[in-house]
Amino acid sequence: MHYNATAGENIALGDMTAGSAPEAIEAAARKAEANDIIERLPQGYENPLGKWFVSGAELSTGEWQRIALARALLRRAPVLILDEPTSAMDPWSEVRWLGQLRNLIAGQTVLLITHRLTTAMRADVIHVMDTGQVVESGSHADLLAQKGRYAALWAEQGGGR
Repeated sequence: MHYNATAGENIALGDMTAGSAPEAIEAAARKAEANDIIERLPQGYENPLGKWFVSGAELSTGEWQRIALARALLRRAPVLILDEPTSAMDPWSEVRWLGQLRNLIAGQTVLLITHRLTTAMRADVIHVMDTGQVVESGSHADLLAQKGRYAALWAEQGGGR
């Protein structure tokens, strides 16, 4: 979601009850790899984002995605739902961020929705859905061994080369 507010306020919306100290906002931004983006803005965390403001910065889709990830990480909810969280990231950023994800979400349950099997393969349990129904479940290795839909899609996407 894009909010026409400052960079800091955008992230603070992730936890309206905490009052969101600047240190907590910056820590969440660092975890989401949004801090460098924000610090390049003329006013940093106080820089307005969005076209509603004369001095508002319009971010790229990937940069907005990182702000949204920071917002989600700020809250520390017991369950975190991430829908295609890396879809707008370049491949190098995606690999780096996914490599850190387990540490970032320690103690949380994460429902990660993705069409990218290279993202799904990192999950403890993968549920493959078809027309709203779970048709396969298991780890990456389990699903490959089942030689079902997941394994076929993995092979089609070039997995295992």
